[in-house]
Amino acid sequence: MKALSLESVTAASNLPKESPPQEYRSEYPFRTLLYLYRQDLGKIGLSMAVYVIKHSPEWIRPLVIANVIDIIANPSTHPLSELWINGAILGISILQNIPTHYLHIRFMSLATRNMESNLRSLITQHLQLLSIGFYKNNSKGALQTKLLRDVEQIQGLATTLFQFVPSAVLTILVAIVATAIRAPWFLLFFVGTVPAAVILISVLRRPIRDRNSAFRQQLEEMAASLIEMIQLIPVTRAH
Repeated sequence: MKALSLESVTAASNLPKESPPQEYRSEYPFRTLLYLYRQDLGKIGLSMAVYVIKHSPEWIRPLVIANVIDIIANPSTHPLSELWINGAILGISILQNIPTHYLHIRFMSLATRNMESNLRSLITQHLQLLSIGFYKNNSKGALQTKLLRDVEQIQGLATTLFQFVPSAVLTILVAIVATAIRAPWFLLFFVGTVPAAVILISVLRRPIRDRNSAFRQQLEEMAASLIEMIQLIPVTRAH
């Protein structure tokens, strides 16, 4: 059984080609993801801006600790006030994490829940427009998986993209800047790791995509078998 996609469901429906669902294309996953959040890009932007502030202790702490070590190692050249200033900066950066984390999650949750609701409504709308032949050729379990689990997977992808990727990018940028200031020669290490990372991504991209597609197909087949089993249980018990 071939795994269903929102694109195939859209193609089988009777909606006009100029309708928004035509923007969903598996060839452009990032563009499609942004289109899903088109109504909440402002909330995403606010969430990302707050996240930069929220994440500040992660890149402020190494700098402050380095300054404290310099102050302790050379007390004659650094007044005691510098130690208190660095401690205050670190303390303020940690305290602000509580309200900014709440705001970050608040904006992100509003955008994500709205996206999930809109996407499920869109899938439901298309299911009402599909032909009878489509339902004969596709299992109910696969359609149920499409409506429930696939939307959750998109939500998980968005969470990973909008939370962990900015964190990694900020950490790398701060590390590069700090290294360039304190030990410029060590930048050669970063120069050597970038090509290795690009090659690794290129080699693993296709196998990961194929395995994810196979896993998704197996999950839809299992869901279809489960639905059929549940439907036949009353008949089996009656006999």
